[in-house]
Amino acid sequence: MRPCPPLEGTFLDLGCGWGAIALALALESPEATVYAVDVNERAIELARSNAEANGCGNIHAGTAAVVPGDVRFDVIWSNPPIRIGKGSAPRTAHGVASAPRLRRPCLFGGAAQSGLRFAHPWLAEHLGDGYEVGKYASSKGYRVIDVHKLA
Repeated sequence: MRPCPPLEGTFLDLGCGWGAIALALALESPEATVYAVDVNERAIELARSNAEANGCGNIHAGTAAVVPGDVRFDVIWSNPPIRIGKGSAPRTAHGVASAPRLRRPCLFGGAAQSGLRFAHPWLAEHLGDGYEVGKYASSKGYRVIDVHKLA
């Protein structure tokens, strides 16, 4: 079983790379607005190109500046690179801490998803009491971590 996004809403793919997650979200939920955010300009170009090639006009790819400050997300997904080193890893996970921008608590809609091994304890420590951090699934060294905003 895989976590499925809501049919509509505002979604974030944090550290989008070439846009794989953003594409999956946009195709699964064509009524949603999907923000695909990365720091790498080449990755952003690829995400934009792939969105266009797949007819996903609901994807907005760019740096964090592409997301208006008042936007709240129904879903935040992230699959950050696993070989960035422990020194850079907290900065990447800090981006996943966009969880305070979650609109409301609910299963999967309202969940930040991340594959980093250290992210589970790091997020639990840094987000605090207003969030529940748990592991949805794991297999062959990969994991899906859910962050749920508590009511």
